[in-house]
This record gives sequence, C-alpha cells and structure tokens, in this order.
Amino acid sequence: MTGCDFLKEMTADFRTGGIEQFSRIFDALYKNYTISQDSEITVECNPKTTTKEKLISYRKLGINRLSFGVQSFIPEELEFLQRVHSPGDAHREINNAREAGFDNISLDLMFSLPNQTKESLLYSLEKAVELHPDHISSYSLIYEPETPLFVEYKAGRIKKISDAKDAILYKTTMDFLRNAGYKQYEVSNYTKNGKKCFHNLNYWNGGEYISLGPSAHGYLNNRRYWNYRNNGKYFELISKNQLPEEGSELLTVKEKLIESE
Repeated sequence: MTGCDFLKEMTADFRTGGIEQFSRIFDALYKNYTISQDSEITVECNPKTTTKEKLISYRKLGINRLSFGVQSFIPEELEFLQRVHSPGDAHREINNAREAGFDNISLDLMFSLPNQTKESLLYSLEKAVELHPDHISSYSLIYEPETPLFVEYKAGRIKKISDAKDAILYKTTMDFLRNAGYKQYEVSNYTKNGKKCFHNLNYWNGGEYISLGPSAHGYLNNRRYWNYRNNGKYFELISKNQLPEEGSELLTVKEKLIESE
C-alpha cells in the first residue's frame, strides 16, 4: 500500500466523526504499521462532547492516555475562550475516564487571560489538582495572527496583560504545582508519578514523527513538512493519489540545537 492509499483508507469517513472513524483509523494503523506494545496512544478530549460510552470505546481500541482541554474552571474565562464546556463537564468526564480504566490522564490549563488575577488562577489550579490528573499542561495565552482573538486584540477590544504580570502568573503556576507534588519537566508541562508525555519528549529530543491529516506537521530525515490546512485541498490530493504536502524545510544543525533547548 502506498502512502496515499493509506491516507485514503484512514480518512475515508473523516467527515462523519464518531467512534466508527476512530476504529477505521486504528484498523488502518495496525494494518500498515508495527505498533510497539509500550506505545503511548493519546486522544485529546473536549469535556462537552466526551461521554462515558465513548471513553470505554477508546480504551477498547488501545488508547491509553487522554488529554482534556479544560483551560479554566471559571465560567467567565471559559466563555472568553469560547469553550463550550462548563467546569462541571470537566469534572464529570475526567471522573468517567477513571471509571473507564484510564490511568494516564492529562489536563490543559491556560493563564495570562485578560483580567485574570493570581487568585482566579489559583482557583483553577486547585480545582485541577482535586481531580488528581497524572499530567498538567499550563500554557500562557498567545494571540496568534489570523485568529478571532488576534483580530479582537488588534481592534483594541481585548487588552493583553503585561509581561510582568505574565511572569507572576507563570511563577504562581510553577510554585503551586510543585507544592502539589507535580514535577516540571518542560516549560509548560508537569507530571506526577513520572508520567511524562512521550509525544512532548519526542519533540524536545529531536525525534521523528509522521504527519497524518489536514495541517499536520511531520519530521523525517532533518526535513520538516506540513500538510494543507484546507480540508478540500487535502482530500483532493488524497483522491488523486498525491501526498497532501503544502511545504517543507530542511533544519540546520543550529536550528535543531535551538529547538532542543
């Protein structure tokens, strides 16, 4: 089977979603690749759209790690971030994940939101730790160009917090999680019981990875490449038995050293 044939098989019902899509993807992966017995297989979960039944199905497929995009436990902050879930949704589905048999659960949080205070950040951190996740990723809010958030910021409707306050909130996060028993092993990642994310470590250690899906990036033989972001263009090339690469670059020794710091 060629790379394009595999992508065709893997993305055949991409538009339909659901556990059937996951099953089809994993069937294709196991058919075309040798998957190590100790592989870490992670799925990112939206607390609003996750269900206990779906989590049980994930576990049966061999998925052994979940990452929940919680971001905050404060409703107003979730509304600002345009997240559709509530704090209650996050609590329920993380507990459901434990009941479904997952013993490696990560939780994403965000800080440096406009109007966020040290107290409100500590509240979210406390609520996160109460759920006993094995891993926590805590990111500073970034205003990415060509996003609705960036447009609002450029129009003056959103005001960034200062670099000084960002530093305070970052230190608040580090101190709180360290005192809660979490070890920081990367800029934004903390773990308990030694459950570092293999995916993150592979990036930091300069490991290779394959891109599958629209906008995905891959890295092989010192060459970083990326697929088309546009779904229509991506599927058009797949249907023509062509790899959906939009661009690539060769990394120099200096660039690799910088990215591994």
